[in-house]
Amino acid sequence: MSEDHNPSELWQAATATDEGTTGIKCAILDGTFFKIVSQIPSGKIEAECQLCTTKKVIICGSHQATSNFKTHLRRKNPAKLREFDDYKKEYTSGQQKRAKTSLTQTTLFGHVGLSVPQSKIDSLVTSFIVKGMYPLATVEQKEFTDLVQGLCPGAGVMSRRTLRRRIDDEFTAKTTNLMETLKNLKHVCTTADIWSTKKTSYMGVTVHWIHRDTLERESAALACRRFPSPHTYSLIYGLTTEMIVATVTDNASNFVKAFEEFNICVSDEQDEIEEQERDLSYVIIDPEEEEMSGCSIILPPHIRCATHTLSLVSTTDAKKSIKENPTLSRLNHSTMAKCSALWTASGRPKSAEMLSQLIDQQLKTPCICRWNSLYDCLSQAYLREKLPEIMTALQLPLFREVELDFIEEYCRVLKPVAISIDRLQGQNACFYGELLPTLFAVQAKLQDLQASNLRYCSHILQATLAGFERRLRNFLKTDVNEAILATVTHLFFKMRWLPLRLTCEKKRIHQLILHAAEELGLLHCKEKMYPLQKKDLASLDSYPLIKLLFVRFNTILPSSAPVERLFSFAGMVYRPHRRGLTPELLEKLVVLKNN
Repeated sequence: MSEDHNPSELWQAATATDEGTTGIKCAILDGTFFKIVSQIPSGKIEAECQLCTTKKVIICGSHQATSNFKTHLRRKNPAKLREFDDYKKEYTSGQQKRAKTSLTQTTLFGHVGLSVPQSKIDSLVTSFIVKGMYPLATVEQKEFTDLVQGLCPGAGVMSRRTLRRRIDDEFTAKTTNLMETLKNLKHVCTTADIWSTKKTSYMGVTVHWIHRDTLERESAALACRRFPSPHTYSLIYGLTTEMIVATVTDNASNFVKAFEEFNICVSDEQDEIEEQERDLSYVIIDPEEEEMSGCSIILPPHIRCATHTLSLVSTTDAKKSIKENPTLSRLNHSTMAKCSALWTASGRPKSAEMLSQLIDQQLKTPCICRWNSLYDCLSQAYLREKLPEIMTALQLPLFREVELDFIEEYCRVLKPVAISIDRLQGQNACFYGELLPTLFAVQAKLQDLQASNLRYCSHILQATLAGFERRLRNFLKTDVNEAILATVTHLFFKMRWLPLRLTCEKKRIHQLILHAAEELGLLHCKEKMYPLQKKDLASLDSYPLIKLLFVRFNTILPSSAPVERLFSFAGMVYRPHRRGLTPELLEKLVVLKNN
């Protein structure tokens, strides 16, 4: 008889409430004592007794009249009547958890409508599409609709057009909230980069600041806008050059030239830029989009990404030394050729299965977009005891002992730089004050390696050390005042990071702090300049002057890695088959995903 009725009617019957119990659901019909098997339109219900195990017993009644069910309990199962009374009290007070196996126990809805509002369901669906980076057309797939309505009977699933409007609304709301947050900040740092696809280019911008109470770094994506009109992010979010303490980019010549042209504070850092890269053209900004104030464009102070600079040391400078030495060049060529063959083979299905049987990890492969990937791959590929078996199984030429020794020494030389890159790329846990101590530590480790007996990579070590000291000479000579102030106001470092040869700089640094405090109008704060025996940032609450200086100078990021991560989201969202993905929609999806 139950097979003749629609399942939705059973659901409505199961979730109906007993008006005699002030709107509370029927405890006697929830599947513990009686289970509903059918309901006719007039409201009459047939329920099977769950206590009669010898034969199937069906009792008729309704949600409004449950006396038949109680009478059956009294006659056939009198010992269970007291149990039912206790169960009903617990049920109505919400203290009894219902089992998940019956129809009435799996539903979350009442007869008055959805206990989960439709607005909540729409919000969850929108979050699922945006955070999961699924196509907007997913909401119109039958399987997705069945999933939502199977979990939430009676729920509606929005159309693609409605989803697009919700994305627009959420983007507007998050933009508004971010604007309100930024209005209350004195110092922010931005990172910027350009990402190119086959057909177009995008400029990404992220913003970072330090929470004034917790001293934790907070971040947000500002834009992933189609180039050549990215400059308007400053107009949208109300950021000014006074608020932006620095903009961090990589060492690309287009950024270097742009900031040299439009920046009032030109950095002393000067890397070699090839002549063909110097012949760059500028994008003409439409004057109708600018405020009619007659003022020329002024960019914030520019800081080059320290991790990208370190990457140039371990790649460009190291490769140059290899090319200049014929013997080293031949050894490097043969070694890297075999490594490349191994990395290529690891990407084939059959070879990957063989590798999984030989080693309990997958081999990493170098990627030009990941600055540290070569070291990561070489250090992993150096499985000396496993390599002969791996190369034989994949039918590749075996590594010679000299080549394995070369890989080991090469990793030893690259390790200090590689570790520093990983450390400085941290978005939330790394402050600008960690840059100088890290650089001095790398320099010391590279110098220590000079005393070791390197048979193959001594030339690479010398070139790495020379490139490191040349590209970062201003930091190593403590000529970069903002980096110094960021470090000495960090309670973990203070003056400890100074090498012995620079201890004479302490007096100048002390005056530098006083001068910075005077410029920021903070000299009215009376306190000790250097707190003693304090290393945790929470202690800065007792030193308001140092705390304000810490926030100002540690707002800067040592790396532009956050905007690279922004582009990783863009790459996952951007797909050639997504024809309806306009640049405007791409930006909204990427910003909502990142924020």
